[in-house]
Amino acid sequence: MKKLAVGQVDLAAGYPNLKLPNWIERIYNDRIGQEYSEEFSWPVGKLRDIDDCLKSAVSSLLALDDKLAKNMCILPNGSTAINRVVASMAMVGGRIVVSSPSFDVVAATISEFHNCSLKVVSALSTNEFDIDRIIQAIDAECVGVVLCSPDNPNGAILSGKDIYRITERAADFGATVFIDQCFCFCGHDSFGPPLVANFAHPDSNWIMLWDTGKTIGLAQEKLAFLFSSDRTFPAILDRVRVLCFDTPLRTKRLFWDILQDARFENYLTEFRNTIAQNREALETMLKEKSARFYLPRTTSVALISLSKASAEYLTDRVHMVPLSVFSLTCVTDSDRYDNLYRIALAREHDEFSRAIYHIDKAISRNVPNS
Repeated sequence: MKKLAVGQVDLAAGYPNLKLPNWIERIYNDRIGQEYSEEFSWPVGKLRDIDDCLKSAVSSLLALDDKLAKNMCILPNGSTAINRVVASMAMVGGRIVVSSPSFDVVAATISEFHNCSLKVVSALSTNEFDIDRIIQAIDAECVGVVLCSPDNPNGAILSGKDIYRITERAADFGATVFIDQCFCFCGHDSFGPPLVANFAHPDSNWIMLWDTGKTIGLAQEKLAFLFSSDRTFPAILDRVRVLCFDTPLRTKRLFWDILQDARFENYLTEFRNTIAQNREALETMLKEKSARFYLPRTTSVALISLSKASAEYLTDRVHMVPLSVFSLTCVTDSDRYDNLYRIALAREHDEFSRAIYHIDKAISRNVPNS
């Protein structure tokens, strides 16, 4: 509480930190004890029932059709899911194309395979993907393409036309297209079902992912949902089958309740509205200071350019992480963004306002160098 009082809050992470609604607190606190403990004794056959119920809840919340829900895997978290998907590509050898330099898990996984290389096609300099460069990078050596939509951290969104062009090119060479965060409800002005399933080329191999941690900020409690095309599903299921089995039953049961109630409580609308409110407050303050900043048209992360003096002042007051921390080491010098800092917009508005005060003060003290 003392840290909150002086604005010492973490605005760097991309995960939400909204105050948990009463209905989530009730589920998490009041029902996490005996009720969930008893279900550890359920027979193995009961696991299938839980999976079916959880898949139904996810499908209702994210507006998925029955066909897509059928090709769904439930995993412990998004990072593990990305690791397994990328490993299945890298073990073949060749090249993997990635757009976001914050995809450090991709680089780490590829480094374990000596016959696989990484090609970065960065989208950081604009709010659009460089689709032509991505397509040019997909050739006979390419085994996979890893994208993030909305892109992390710049918020670029893949359009239906973009997805078709990328998946069409990948289909020509037998490469798999993997898209993380393929649900657009995290933006302040958009909501909809996953774009990949709607716009992918019919002959393409594609996989996509949604992680609850990006939307529901329960510390250490999250699930990942992996979806894929018909022809890709058997192979990816084989790669993650053990992880599916090892995903805690208690966590599945918990999120079954949460995701069901999230739909009826209109939680996603609250999430978007909070981001929009914080975005407006940040934009107003920064415009008055003539500071350099970038507010993506969607997603829950903004970027601000800070001088060294401003950054040092904020170190003890608002924890913001320089973008270079998230960048891949193979990015060229021309793509470095050492002066850019990430600010997460998915925060309680009062808490966010206190942090904005310190950012304002830091910029004001160091205007000549900002």
